[in-house]
Amino acid sequence: PVAAAPAVVSSNPGVDWTDEEMRKLDKALMRFPSGTSKRWEKVTAMVGTRPQDDVIAVGKMREESGGGNASASQGHVIKEKHMKNVSIGDAPSVRDDGVEVAAEEESEDADADSASAEKPWTAAETSALIKAMRAFPNGTPSRWEKVAEGVPGRSKAECMKHFTNLRSKVRGKK
Repeated sequence: PVAAAPAVVSSNPGVDWTDEEMRKLDKALMRFPSGTSKRWEKVTAMVGTRPQDDVIAVGKMREESGGGNASASQGHVIKEKHMKNVSIGDAPSVRDDGVEVAAEEESEDADADSASAEKPWTAAETSALIKAMRAFPNGTPSRWEKVAEGVPGRSKAECMKHFTNLRSKVRGKK
């Protein structure tokens, strides 16, 4: 049988902490973020081998230095092994309802065969299309002509095609 590593006791709280104790401390700091009721009692219980004063001292040092996983309170943390799957494009733009949309999503609407003949839609044009469609609901006579008039620089056919692409994207996400 393999014996567990003995707990190392020290009068200096930052010295002689085992890797297992540090791992438990980091995990406890993640599980019980600042503001948690009786946080340090819970963190001390998870570490299990150190007095609360030592746990508080080392825990605060690790949070201040961003050590271990305690930096999660600074925002969403992505593990390094998953970073290869993350790509950040251009700065986001904002739709008319205030929701941010990545710039690359706006230009995906053009089909490959018509991409050379048709310029990509901007966020402002998409916003104008949506506003015009709200102004002229289904059943309005000559609806698409009126909608196209509300979108400067776009034809009736372009507006209809862009609407179809937007609708298929929305339905595809459900």
